[in-house]
Amino acid sequence: ECRTNFDKEFVHAAIFDWYGGTDAFTEYVRGPLQEELVSKQRTGVQISYCMMLVTPFLSVGISTFMGLLKANVPIHISASYFLGGLVGRALCWMAAMVQFALFLCDQLARPVLPRLDILQTIFILAVTGVPAFCGLQLGDKAYRNSLLTAFIWAAVSILFLWLTNGGFRMCCRKRFQK
Repeated sequence: ECRTNFDKEFVHAAIFDWYGGTDAFTEYVRGPLQEELVSKQRTGVQISYCMMLVTPFLSVGISTFMGLLKANVPIHISASYFLGGLVGRALCWMAAMVQFALFLCDQLARPVLPRLDILQTIFILAVTGVPAFCGLQLGDKAYRNSLLTAFIWAAVSILFLWLTNGGFRMCCRKRFQK
């Protein structure tokens, strides 16, 4: 809808000039344009925005790490915390959980039960909150156990973050293109 007849005539003239008519324009919008836009659609947010959302966790982690360094604790303890607590837990695991939560929000955007859509929100919180909490606990246990378990936890968290940021799609795409 246009506010004025001039706008309407201008838009229709452009459609006729560019596409040859309204039917051809409609066909283009429902066909190639839709396919192009859907193929470029990406769930989640850019990793830089995701990192901004985990800044509070990073701040606590960096503060703790700096405290360990200032207290002159043995280097293997500081390294274990850096890998398991800071990189694995605060940075990668929480960023992956943010991406997972946003993915669920995209998938469940349309209310299933319009008057009870709060249940969908609670479901998203539970489905992302439980693994987030478990991951925080695992990361805590990993860096407290040993440098090796902290390294393994950091590697698992980095892998999970990669998967939630397009790694899974990339692997599937390569597999099905063969």
